Amino acid sequence: MAVTLTINSTSYSYPEDGESDWGEIATDAMVALAASALYKDASVELTADWDIGNYYIQASRFISDIATGTSPLTVSSTTVCANLNADKVDGKDSSDILLLDGTNTMSGSLEMGNNDINGCTNLVFTSGDIDGVGDIAMEGDINTTRAGGGTLSGFSAIYSGLTAMAVQLANPGNHKMEISDTPDIQFLISATTELTIDANGATLKSGASVNEFSIDGTLGDNSDDAVPTEKAVKTYVDGSVGAGCVKTDGSTPLTADWDAGSYKITAEQFESDIVTGTAPIIVASTTVVSNLNADQVDGKDSTDLVLVDGSQGLSGDWDAGSHKITAEQLESDIATGTAPLIVASTTVVSNLNADQVDGKDSTDLVLVDGSQTLTSDWDIGDGRKIQTDEIQARDGAGLKLTEDGGAGIFVEDGGEVGIGTTTPLATCHVELADAVGAAAPNAALDVLVVENNTTCAINLISPTNALSAILFSDDTRADGYIGYQHGATPDMTFVAGGSECAKISGSGLEIKNNGVTIAEFSTDGTLGGDSDTAVPTEKAVKTYVDNNAGISDIVEDTTPQLGGDLDTNDKNIHVKLPDSDGEYSAVCMTTQTVDTNSVGVFSLLEMAADGNYDEADADAEATCDGDLALALESGTGSKKVMHIGFAQEDDWAWTPGQPLYVSTTVGTMTQTAPSGSGDIVRYVGTAMTADMIYFNPSGDYYEVQ
Repeated sequence: MAVTLTINSTSYSYPEDGESDWGEIATDAMVALAASALYKDASVELTADWDIGNYYIQASRFISDIATGTSPLTVSSTTVCANLNADKVDGKDSSDILLLDGTNTMSGSLEMGNNDINGCTNLVFTSGDIDGVGDIAMEGDINTTRAGGGTLSGFSAIYSGLTAMAVQLANPGNHKMEISDTPDIQFLISATTELTIDANGATLKSGASVNEFSIDGTLGDNSDDAVPTEKAVKTYVDGSVGAGCVKTDGSTPLTADWDAGSYKITAEQFESDIVTGTAPIIVASTTVVSNLNADQVDGKDSTDLVLVDGSQGLSGDWDAGSHKITAEQLESDIATGTAPLIVASTTVVSNLNADQVDGKDSTDLVLVDGSQTLTSDWDIGDGRKIQTDEIQARDGAGLKLTEDGGAGIFVEDGGEVGIGTTTPLATCHVELADAVGAAAPNAALDVLVVENNTTCAINLISPTNALSAILFSDDTRADGYIGYQHGATPDMTFVAGGSECAKISGSGLEIKNNGVTIAEFSTDGTLGGDSDTAVPTEKAVKTYVDNNAGISDIVEDTTPQLGGDLDTNDKNIHVKLPDSDGEYSAVCMTTQTVDTNSVGVFSLLEMAADGNYDEADADAEATCDGDLALALESGTGSKKVMHIGFAQEDDWAWTPGQPLYVSTTVGTMTQTAPSGSGDIVRYVGTAMTADMIYFNPSGDYYEVQ
């Protein structure tokens, strides 16, 4: 009796026993049946999308062979896939992204935007492979009819031997079907028998022989000799008994997790519909998955990452920690008013060539090599000093050192020195006033000229029991001199040729025997007789000396002004240090407008944005970053302030030799650097003693982080 079997919409008629075409039809039916089920050796591909439900598929590798343009994985969940090592992120290779360990170098400029830089760390990706999964597609169908009346397409030849007939594929030649007189039918692949059909049934290369096609939809016989029909398989799979099978059309979801062991699952796309919170893929291997283009890395889009080509700008401040950022150039486009660099360290940056220092160009500064000249008069302020080895006139016009009225010392080109005159007529010409009508000095002979329009004197002052003398020397020192000996019995001695010739004391004039005769004691105060035999009386001498001696005193000038370069002739100008409470010695002092001063004298002031001075406070940069000065007067208004100098206050109790800083207590100084977050640390000077400081504030400061 003939039986008709329909598999995948194709009907197969089974002949009655003894009919010749039974084996061929059975073979076709087995092929059709096998095409509708998945084999564990992965030889059959899915024919439709497969939804496995809430279960997972576990395998050694997932390989996708889908062409570029279609995503190989579709993921609904944004949960991180631990250990998933993607080859790309949003189309970017790891070489396109900056790594934390700094091994990837920048290939373009990095746009920082308005964000910092606190620090700089590196990003590290390890290498490895993750193979994609693709579909296994049938190359084509093999269509044939009965041998008696048709052809075999896809074969190159049909040949017969002595004992068998073979159908051989076109290429290669060792793929064939042999029909022998055993009798049996054998199917050979690469010269190996893969299927044998004989009287006992169908036998594969290994395993049991099949002798029937069962239509039992329950598969109740559970026999290794039977092959269920398509309907039986479908009934079993679709029914409760077959609920444990997976259909190739993807309509059967998994009911439990599936461990594929060391095998791989290949598909065009892998799609996960798991909700966010559960990882869609669990990966044990850290090997890089080639060509895997993940949408996110650790929950971050590529727009959240810094790329090595510099095309991605930062969207927030970047703290590099204890690491460094290395580049050929660091460029800031921040507008003026915001510091492009915030530096906590005060360590010198070697080779850093700044264009300005505290907003001043090098052309605004006096250089130690003297190459930069002053562009205007320099007032060093009251109580300040200039220390130098030499002051030299800049040209042939001479050198002046005068008080604020213009009187003082003038060094003429050539070396002549004038005191009170700018036209010295001797090597040293002291002019208190022009001696009108007096004979002009002899510039060729006179070394010292003292001039006045009235009495002038040269005053030699020495202590009791000491000698004051005017010496006259040639090759012998003091070959002649006039000396006055102070003491209980003072006297004046006259020496000539190394020998004493006369002495005048309270007892009178004592003439030494030196061959000169004194004829008289003259009372002529003018010494008009000009006689070698007359000795003037005390009164006459005093009258003469009082009328012809040089100046007796130089009045101190408290307001000196430089009219040019000052030549100190290898000498120094010293500033007297303060030695009592409230005293100061200013090297640089000005008069400024003071708006606030609650401390009084020696209050620490800071120049505000309006150019006036307020009390300094290290609590914020705005009250600590301007020019610093010490108040020299209490109160507000137009007041003297000291920019550089020395100050003494008995109430101070400093540690000598230690630095001073702006304090967080308004208007005061401290030797403890501020340490609170946002506090400003700025040096203002050094303690010389417990109650005296050297005030010389630095323009540099830093903010405590």
